[in-house]
Amino acid sequence: MTAQAILEKLHLDRNQTVIDAACGTGIVTEELLRLHSPTVIGIDIAEDALAKYKSRFANCDKITAIRGNLEAIDTFVDNPVDGIILSSALWNFRWQDFFPRARSVLRERGYVAWNIPAAYLGEGCGFLYDIAQAFSKEPTAKRKLFSMNERELQEVLRSSLAGQVEKYAYRFAMTPDSLRNLFRVFRLRAPFVSFDDSVPLDERQRTSDKVLKSLLEQWSQTGHEEVGYVYVARKNR
Repeated sequence: MTAQAILEKLHLDRNQTVIDAACGTGIVTEELLRLHSPTVIGIDIAEDALAKYKSRFANCDKITAIRGNLEAIDTFVDNPVDGIILSSALWNFRWQDFFPRARSVLRERGYVAWNIPAAYLGEGCGFLYDIAQAFSKEPTAKRKLFSMNERELQEVLRSSLAGQVEKYAYRFAMTPDSLRNLFRVFRLRAPFVSFDDSVPLDERQRTSDKVLKSLLEQWSQTGHEEVGYVYVARKNR
């Protein structure tokens, strides 16, 4: 759903070359091929995820997979591309270093498009915010949402791409099934919570399981809502 929220803001066609940045196992690439069928370069630092990506698109000659760090994106992309898409990934690396490097791999008027949950911008809404609030009630857990200063982001974009920045709000319903799948990921690596160092790992896991199970039961009938923003920044001369 997040991939679709990003892609619907772009004017894509089969003649474009697009980087699926932090491609993981290929959710965005699959949507790109289904809707627009451009040439796609998938880049990810995680070797296991990239192996699954390669296997998933092994029979598609429009897909290239590269293992690399997005903070050095200009060192392994040889030819200019039309766009770079970051779906639910911007907080996993140093974006302050990424955007200046991204400029050199984009064609003129090329774009970088990404999403940021509203909670990460300090807004008290969306399922990530509510999960973080639930964890903050646990004595050994601390609410620790990724946070982004939008003024700093805009300054980095202006100095890097020197172009137009568009911002669009999105809201979509998270069904119980989609929440259940996300919680499986959060159970292993929750980006919104930290624990006191003295708390043993198995106790941290029990706390996470308890909180996530409680929330899933609470939302099992109604689902919940994801709230955030899609940004599209374009390169100018």
